[in-house]
Amino acid sequence: TRIQWEPNEERLWVGAAGEVKSGTVLDGSLLSFSPERGGWEPSPITEQRLGGDFMDFSFISENTGVALVMSAVGPAKVGTQLVRFDREPGVGTQTVLRSDTYQFAQILWIESIERLFVADRNPARPGIRVLDKRLNEEAFLPTESQPIEMVWLDNR
Repeated sequence: TRIQWEPNEERLWVGAAGEVKSGTVLDGSLLSFSPERGGWEPSPITEQRLGGDFMDFSFISENTGVALVMSAVGPAKVGTQLVRFDREPGVGTQTVLRSDTYQFAQILWIESIERLFVADRNPARPGIRVLDKRLNEEAFLPTESQPIEMVWLDNR
């Protein structure tokens, strides 16, 4: 996954997928690095808890995050899902979007406008889904081909 800096806790975060086997080996977790402590630490946000191999993640508030995970949906078939999670251990998760194919490729949280963008590779209707902070879908921006990477350029 992409590496993310969390300024409030001064930590670097990365999603460590472990062994990627179409969501059948759920051994990864989010890891954080504290420059002050000088080492990596596992978090309670694990692939087992989220139900699939890490593809992407983002924190959308102090206590809430979203992750894009890949999981087996049948023999030799992989699906993707967007999952909301709480950073506290033992708190459940919520599936926000689900597909029985490799449909969702990336997520991008933009704090300044409080929007989550999801790259949707549906061959019949490719585009970018736009969700608000409560993870309700607000808009769909169709693209001519299947998106795989999104970058936000803030030109204020």
